[in-house]
Amino acid sequence: MAIRTPDSPRLPQPGWRVTGFASIGLGAGLFSADAPFVVLAAAFIPAVASMVVIARQATRAPRPAEPARQAVEELSRTR
Repeated sequence: MAIRTPDSPRLPQPGWRVTGFASIGLGAGLFSADAPFVVLAAAFIPAVASMVVIARQATRAPRPAEPARQAVEELSRTR
């Protein structure tokens, strides 16, 4: 049984996630190909920037703990 809350947590924008994963994949491929360190650093910079933006958005998002706790309490009363 799934519990639905009125205030669902926000996921980061898909663009930031795609940018982060793509640059990590590019950096891993370049690392496997023995690319110079400067090229590796340039490939990983967008991944680090994406992680910072995602973490910043996550800390600013409202916490859904209160509605979830109320839903759990309602379920426990009915059993």
